[in-house]
Amino acid sequence: MANVSNINGFLPVMKIGGGVVSTIGPYKVTDSTEINVGDVVELVDKGTSTSLDVATAGHVVGIIGIAAGYASSAKTDQEIMVWPALADVVYECQQGASGGTGLLAAGGIGKCADHVVVAGSQETGPNGTKGASKSGHYLSDTVAATGLFHILQLSPKPNNAYGSNAKVWVTFNEGALVGAANGIADV
Repeated sequence: MANVSNINGFLPVMKIGGGVVSTIGPYKVTDSTEINVGDVVELVDKGTSTSLDVATAGHVVGIIGIAAGYASSAKTDQEIMVWPALADVVYECQQGASGGTGLLAAGGIGKCADHVVVAGSQETGPNGTKGASKSGHYLSDTVAATGLFHILQLSPKPNNAYGSNAKVWVTFNEGALVGAANGIADV
């Protein structure tokens, strides 16, 4: 059965070795910026500021984690908490389906990939109200020796299989808190 596409960003699953996945912050959000829960976030000016913005695909310097809160582009002076970009926090995400060189197969486990940035989609809240957006960030389907994320395993969800739109578990391989600008090569 083919995997259904349900992109919702990067969400914490567990901490390697046990314990609670704690948030850090709060961080000020750059004015007129929309950040969704599950978006990869970075410090503005690649680490020279203390305010957040959505991370650009391919950036490493300044990336501090995953947004744990929503910030509207229509508001100013907002703050959100962040799940940290640490190598011992496991996140679940969807791998893309654009026909890249590494649609997840068993051989993709242990490899690395970068994230893809796509605008989120607005969700419908209680009583038909429009609520916060849903993250559009997902894992690139091109796997390589290095990248922002290290692929640990296929998510153990029912009806999840290798191939397009696979749900995977990843850890940060690069970023400001991991302490590696070029990541660690695959295994």
